[in-house]
Amino acid sequence: MSHEVAVLAELDLDHLKEVVSQFRHAIEACDQAHLPAAFQDFPAGSCGDTTLLLAKFLEQNGFGHFDYVFGAQEGKTHAWLQKAGLIIDITADQFADMDQAVIVEYGSVWHDGFQEELSYIADFENYGGLTRDEFRATYARIYARL
Repeated sequence: MSHEVAVLAELDLDHLKEVVSQFRHAIEACDQAHLPAAFQDFPAGSCGDTTLLLAKFLEQNGFGHFDYVFGAQEGKTHAWLQKAGLIIDITADQFADMDQAVIVEYGSVWHDGFQEELSYIADFENYGGLTRDEFRATYARIYARL
């Protein structure tokens, strides 16, 4: 068993869901006028940016790195975090067929319905210049609400 899978096996999913929920609530508590355009109708249209910011939060809180997964399904696209079968998603409720605001679970029939288009380590620090700086500033604004 890899170290990453062993760490996930030891995770208390209820605790992880609580931590992830706190991050979503922090986004909701922010003045939307001070966040990038992608957050103006949160959670709608913000899954990509939110996923990268949540990944940073999880990493800084000892949960390690997650993969950014981007998928498409019947004309809609979506992004979420995943590691060793564990799915973390705090923006799925932007879609009419999903009412859960926070998803932290192993396997998801709903997510399985998306055709994976892209997957890579979720870390906005890998972006360059202005994009990275905007992510850092947005993360700081959200983190201040925790």
